[in-house]
Amino acid sequence: RESGSDVMPWKMTAFFEGMHIRDEAYFDLFASKCSHPTVHVFGRTSPYFRYSREGLCSPRRVEDYYEDPVVLEHDEGHKFPMDQ
Repeated sequence: RESGSDVMPWKMTAFFEGMHIRDEAYFDLFASKCSHPTVHVFGRTSPYFRYSREGLCSPRRVEDYYEDPVVLEHDEGHKFPMDQ
Protein backbone atom coordinates (compact mmCIF):
# COMPACT_ATOMS: atom_id res chain seq x y z
CA ARG A 1 0.00 0.00 0.00
CA GLU A 2 2.93 2.33 0.46
CA SER A 3 3.48 2.50 -3.31
CA GLY A 4 -0.03 3.88 -3.76
CA SER A 5 -1.45 0.69 -5.25
CA ASP A 6 -4.10 -1.41 -3.51
CA VAL A 7 -3.36 -4.36 -5.83
CA MET A 8 -1.14 -7.10 -4.40
CA PRO A 9 1.54 -8.51 -6.75
CA TRP A 10 0.35 -12.10 -6.03
CA LYS A 11 -3.06 -13.73 -6.56
CA MET A 12 -3.81 -15.28 -3.16
CA THR A 13 -2.44 -15.48 0.39
CA ALA A 14 -2.50 -18.62 2.55
CA PHE A 15 -2.23 -18.28 6.32
CA PHE A 16 -1.35 -21.27 8.52
CA GLU A 17 -2.29 -20.52 12.14
CA GLY A 18 -2.38 -16.84 11.24
CA MET A 19 -2.86 -14.40 14.08
CA HIS A 20 -5.02 -11.31 14.32
CA ILE A 21 -3.57 -7.82 14.58
CA ARG A 22 -2.66 -7.19 18.21
CA ASP A 23 -1.04 -3.76 18.12
CA GLU A 24 -3.66 -1.01 18.19
CA ALA A 25 -1.29 1.23 16.22
CA TYR A 26 -2.11 -0.86 13.12
CA PHE A 27 -5.88 -1.28 13.55
CA ASP A 28 -6.56 1.68 11.23
CA LEU A 29 -4.78 -0.10 8.34
CA PHE A 30 -7.63 -2.61 8.37
CA ALA A 31 -10.56 -0.29 9.02
CA SER A 32 -12.11 -1.69 5.85
CA LYS A 33 -11.83 -5.29 4.71
CA CYS A 34 -9.16 -6.24 2.18
CA SER A 35 -10.54 -7.78 -1.02
CA HIS A 36 -7.39 -9.86 -1.66
CA PRO A 37 -8.29 -13.62 -1.71
CA THR A 38 -7.15 -15.52 1.39
CA VAL A 39 -7.18 -19.06 2.78
CA HIS A 40 -6.84 -19.53 6.56
CA VAL A 41 -5.82 -22.97 7.91
CA PHE A 42 -6.13 -23.79 11.62
CA GLY A 43 -5.36 -26.93 13.61
CA ARG A 44 -8.17 -27.58 16.10
CA THR A 45 -5.81 -29.35 18.54
CA SER A 46 -3.15 -26.62 18.34
CA PRO A 47 -2.37 -24.89 21.65
CA TYR A 48 -2.93 -21.60 19.77
CA PHE A 49 -6.31 -22.53 18.26
CA ARG A 50 -8.53 -20.63 20.72
CA TYR A 51 -6.21 -17.64 20.68
CA SER A 52 -6.14 -17.36 16.89
CA ARG A 53 -9.81 -18.21 16.34
CA GLU A 54 -11.41 -16.12 19.07
CA GLY A 55 -9.37 -12.93 18.73
CA LEU A 56 -8.70 -12.82 22.47
CA CYS A 57 -6.69 -9.58 22.36
CA SER A 58 -8.18 -8.02 19.25
CA PRO A 59 -11.69 -6.90 18.30
CA ARG A 60 -11.72 -9.28 15.30
CA ARG A 61 -10.58 -12.75 14.26
CA VAL A 62 -7.81 -12.93 11.67
CA GLU A 63 -10.13 -13.80 8.77
CA ASP A 64 -12.44 -10.89 9.62
CA TYR A 65 -9.92 -8.52 8.03
CA TYR A 66 -10.67 -9.95 4.57
CA GLU A 67 -13.66 -10.18 2.25
CA ASP A 68 -14.86 -13.75 1.58
CA PRO A 69 -12.04 -15.64 3.33
CA VAL A 70 -11.84 -19.42 3.00
CA VAL A 71 -11.37 -20.95 6.48
CA LEU A 72 -10.20 -24.56 6.85
CA GLU A 73 -9.73 -26.48 10.09
CA HIS A 74 -7.98 -29.80 10.67
CA ASP A 75 -7.28 -32.14 13.61
CA GLU A 76 -3.49 -32.36 13.35
CA GLY A 77 -2.47 -29.68 15.86
CA HIS A 78 0.02 -26.90 15.27
CA LYS A 79 1.56 -28.20 12.07
CA PHE A 80 1.04 -28.33 8.34
CA PRO A 81 -1.80 -30.84 7.78
CA MET A 82 -0.76 -34.04 6.02
CA ASP A 83 -3.64 -36.49 6.65
CA GLN A 84 -6.57 -34.62 5.08
